[in-house]
Amino acid sequence: MHLLKKGFMYKGFTLLELMIVLALLMGIAGLSSYFLVFTDTMAVRREVDRLYAVLLYMQRKALLERRQLVLVFDPKRSSYTADHEHVLDHAVLFSYKEGVRGPPSHPIDTVKVAITWPSNRVTFFPDGTIAAGACYLTDRHRSCQYALTCDASEVTHIRRYRYDGKWILV
Repeated sequence: MHLLKKGFMYKGFTLLELMIVLALLMGIAGLSSYFLVFTDTMAVRREVDRLYAVLLYMQRKALLERRQLVLVFDPKRSSYTADHEHVLDHAVLFSYKEGVRGPPSHPIDTVKVAITWPSNRVTFFPDGTIAAGACYLTDRHRSCQYALTCDASEVTHIRRYRYDGKWILV
């Protein structure tokens, strides 16, 4: 409480006090929204790393067992199946940002599909090669973009990329 004149008590808040409280609330709201975007970005990166490990595992398993193996994507369920089904984190989608060019190694055309492997199936051959293709993952807000690619060559390389205005190998 503030004294205005001798004997009079003022009850209420000053404009300065209200502005300080509003500034604090806006700061907290800004930090929490940044934290939500950051956690979604980390979820996408975690799923990209997991899928990368699964692709490497399937490639080596096909080579060791000398047989063809298949990984199947289900974009509607946001899942993929190799030895067992894995459903992506709820914040992650097989999708892409509008206007992004791909594939990451030679971006010419605008990306139009989230998974470029034929019939959403990655084939791993007994000689260690993998069918060429890519998949794009993003968060539900489409604030970040990642890609996993397999090239068409005698020795298949699985690559991870992040899109920051251009594709960056990670």
